[in-house]
This record gives sequence, structure tokens and C-alpha cells, in this order.
Amino acid sequence: MPRYASYAMLVCALGLVIAILGFVGFVFSPGPGEGTAIDLDWNGPATVGEAADTLAEAGLVRSAWMASLYLLMEGNWDRIDSGAHLLQDDMSPRTLVRRLRRVRGGVEVRVTIPEGFDKFDIADRLHEAGVCSRRALLAAAENAILMAELHVPAKDAEGYLFPATYSFSRNQSPTSIVRRMVNETVQRHADLFDRHAGAAAALKKDLG
Repeated sequence: MPRYASYAMLVCALGLVIAILGFVGFVFSPGPGEGTAIDLDWNGPATVGEAADTLAEAGLVRSAWMASLYLLMEGNWDRIDSGAHLLQDDMSPRTLVRRLRRVRGGVEVRVTIPEGFDKFDIADRLHEAGVCSRRALLAAAENAILMAELHVPAKDAEGYLFPATYSFSRNQSPTSIVRRMVNETVQRHADLFDRHAGAAAALKKDLG
């Protein structure tokens, strides 16, 4: 083999190694920001290119091209839930994609909801904790279909979001948060009536 051909192959191999190392560095390196919360609207992009452009325009990735390549390698990018996602601009692309896909097993956040908090206070606290977009939580709490599913006899979940300390994932589905808090109220009330069945019967008789 001529010497120049060996040299060309060596250069190509070296270039390939550099490209691979650059891509791996992109995937695992922090994002372009300093930890600012980004309330991202994910509207079901039609192509992987559009998906990557959405992330780049929001300031979540350094390179739309590399992001599109990583989304293709990861797969299931088109199954990301549409709607609001609460993310941070210093997350690595690997963490970013896992958050978008709401993969279980990540770091959880303990959030205390004190008594007296209304739905707006709860939405603010969850947003500040990086758990859920404020507007997404309020939309879920006012979703008529969800209220019917949970048998909430009201137009929204106000008064049915039980004050307690919860462990939530970052960027958790707002629907799952509302469902969990309402179910906690139902369970606590059921336990209370079970323990005080006589008193509950007397109140029902007296007050209807």
C-alpha cells in the first residue's frame, strides 16, 4: 500500500475518533446556561430536526445538529408528551432528553405543601422546586375531564389538593401530580370516616 494511502487512512481514523469524542462530550457536558428554569412548550414537532431546533431556540442545547443526532440515537423522541415541560438550561443533553421523556428513576425532590395553600400557591412552589410548570399545574387542576375521572364534584381541584410532604420527579407530569394529591385527600378522608364512623353517621343524620 502506498505511503500516502496509509497516511490518509490514519487521518480519517483520527478524524473519526475526534468526532466521536466530540459527540460524547456534547451528550454528557452541561448545557449552555447557568441553571435558569425554562418553561418549554413541546408541540409535537413533526421531524427530529424540528425537535432539535426547538431545544436550541430555547437555549437548552449548544448545537441543534448534534441534538438531532442524539435524539435519533436515543429513539422515541416523537413520544415526548406535548405541553409544558419545566427544564433547566444547564442540563446535559442526556439529562435533558430523560427529563423530556419523564424517565423514572431520576433524582426526586421533596416538596412540602402547607395547610392553607391554594392551587396558585401550590403551582408556585412546584415551579420553584423544578417539579412542574406553574401554568401546566393550574391547567391540570382545572381540567374538567380529569376532575370527572377523579370524581371531584367541582369545576377544579381547589380544596382537594392535600397538604403534605411529597416526593416528586423533576418535570413530572402535571396530571399525575394533581391525581396523586386528590387521591391523597380521598384516602385521608376515607381513613378519617372509618376511624370515626359513629360520629360521621351522627353528623350525616343531623346535617344531612
